[in-house]
Amino acid sequence: MKYSQKYQLDRENLSIFLNCFSNIVRSSHLDRSGGLSRVAPRVDDETWNKVLSETAYASGGASESFRKFGNNFRVKSGGIFIEVNPVDSWWHSIERPEEFNPNLVVNSVQYAIGKAEKARDRALRSEKGIVGLIGSFIRIPESIMESVNPEHKIERNSARLIGYVIQIIATTFSAYLFKITIALLNLLIQAIN
Repeated sequence: MKYSQKYQLDRENLSIFLNCFSNIVRSSHLDRSGGLSRVAPRVDDETWNKVLSETAYASGGASESFRKFGNNFRVKSGGIFIEVNPVDSWWHSIERPEEFNPNLVVNSVQYAIGKAEKARDRALRSEKGIVGLIGSFIRIPESIMESVNPEHKIERNSARLIGYVIQIIATTFSAYLFKITIALLNLLIQAIN
């Protein structure tokens, strides 16, 4: 997979999460009864559970993408500061909005989406021409390895090895093709003279 495609997928994962989390914000209000503030639903239980479930599902795909493009926050929880990934800890912003405001989740994911778009655009520019051709050739082992389940280490290493073998064969073939092309050009030049 080209880097531009990877970054586009990251952008899409983050956007899906942002839409789901924004549904939580739109479907809720801040409840200050009982001493602690928490986010409470404005909608019926079935709709609320559906919104929460969709957000939880979307956070799985967006979590890795956020690690590439977003920044963690330091929040004070129980008297100590902890590092918080807003995508992984979105539930914390609902349970304790005074410690970790839901708007921080929205803003940080929007920031990560912007960075993913910039990375995608930069990759699209670099994938054109000879640089792109060389880059796709270099990515062969990685592309083959991506098709194997990440939990299967032996299979992934085997896939990477197969990718290297393909690179060696392709390089050898290209060298012979280049030699043949040069020889044909020399014959053509000699025939013209």
